[in-house]
Amino acid sequence: MLKTKPLIRFLSIAIFASFNLAGKPAFSQAPTLGDLVDNNLAFLKLDKKNAALGANFNMHFIEPLWVNGQLYTYYIKWVDGHAGIALATSSDGINFSDQGMVLTIGSTGSFDNTYASFPGVWYENGTFYLVYEGAGEGARGTAGDIGLATSTDGRNFTKQGIILRHDQFGWERVNIGTPSLYKENGTWYLHYHGYDGNTCQIGVATGTDLFKLVKYSANPIIKSVPNTWQAGTAGRRGITKSNNRYYMVFEGSEAKKPNAPGFGEVKWSSGLASSGNLLDWTTFSQNSVLPQTVLGGSNSAHGFGNDGPTFLKLGSEQYIYYRAATKENNAFTRRAMIATPYYGGFDISWNVNSPNIGHNIGRPDGDGWSANMSQDTPQFLQYGPYYTNTPVGDNIITWSFMIDNNSSDNADMLRLEVVDVDDNFSVIAQRNITRKQFKQTGRYEYFSVPFRLDPSKRGHRLEFRSWWYGRAFIRQGVVGIS
Repeated sequence: MLKTKPLIRFLSIAIFASFNLAGKPAFSQAPTLGDLVDNNLAFLKLDKKNAALGANFNMHFIEPLWVNGQLYTYYIKWVDGHAGIALATSSDGINFSDQGMVLTIGSTGSFDNTYASFPGVWYENGTFYLVYEGAGEGARGTAGDIGLATSTDGRNFTKQGIILRHDQFGWERVNIGTPSLYKENGTWYLHYHGYDGNTCQIGVATGTDLFKLVKYSANPIIKSVPNTWQAGTAGRRGITKSNNRYYMVFEGSEAKKPNAPGFGEVKWSSGLASSGNLLDWTTFSQNSVLPQTVLGGSNSAHGFGNDGPTFLKLGSEQYIYYRAATKENNAFTRRAMIATPYYGGFDISWNVNSPNIGHNIGRPDGDGWSANMSQDTPQFLQYGPYYTNTPVGDNIITWSFMIDNNSSDNADMLRLEVVDVDDNFSVIAQRNITRKQFKQTGRYEYFSVPFRLDPSKRGHRLEFRSWWYGRAFIRQGVVGIS
């Protein structure tokens, strides 16, 4: 275990005195997506109580919307090897009632006669507009376009035909699909994935008429990024508006294995992005926000899971709903809430003076523990607590930090680690935090590391470490599991 070196007590340096004014945020109401994505003032809290939503009828890849106080939730439904769309209803976003199929594959010769699924829905003036991915005359991976169906009751839909076709060249030459629909100021925004046989990326088409959509000249708007969690896929998504800004949650995967027919043998997760115009998007600097899946094992026969995400607001609380990482024939939905320590809270947390929390550098500073370039050299700002009750499965560990300079460069400031002490100090997950990831100076901001604890590690002592690179004044507040 790490040993704490003797501390020499110093008086506070004047240049850092203003940091002692920072502490608990003024708000205690439900945080917004802007608090999370744009300001680092919130974090994701996994709902471990309601952890198998719609499990009794395999509800997954959901598209929810509120209509007259009723939650209509459309989802993928497999029937005889073909994917269609079913409906579930709810009043609370927890208890769902299956209403059966609302869209099935087309007849022989139609563009969707093998596949009609991945719903995106918009409701306006008494009409449900359902966009979906259709494929015909062969496997889904060889062809795909986007169709439209409409309904006045949300249950009985009439197909209206194809509204967007994939190009025969470029980034969407194999297929397009997983559509999502948004309307703003009379203009439709149809976001979708494009697949070129190697990577999936996100594009958008717009127009005032759903049958006359024009693809955005700057497509793809969210690209695959080599050597990252989204190297192979930036795909299915949900979009919402909050405080005059738009937010997207989207699935991503690692790069496809060479010669593999699909993406089942790589890890999946989900991330966030924000936009001022629904066209140009900035991805969240802390992506991915959910733990990456694992391959094989008792819970999953493939790498899929923690994917197919969307947003759902329940009262003032904002949630991300997503497919759980389970076997494909036993799919269901999980969710995570946008939280703070003062709203939603941690499952368990430790402050810098808690038992079993140690420090190799730094000193007590107000309500935290700080290190600075004059008195300290790079080392662990915090380690411990050797916690043995971390739940098996998905978890997120979150720290709070503040900084004195967030603009001079974008060098690494901190390395955050989840370490298994009882497995020879192996690193389960880690993330570097750079200077410009801090949105402001002189206030606590939250930085998270999603991770999965394998059942074989149940009861192991875990350390949640923060390594300080020695390039700025940093104060740490709390560290907590959610």
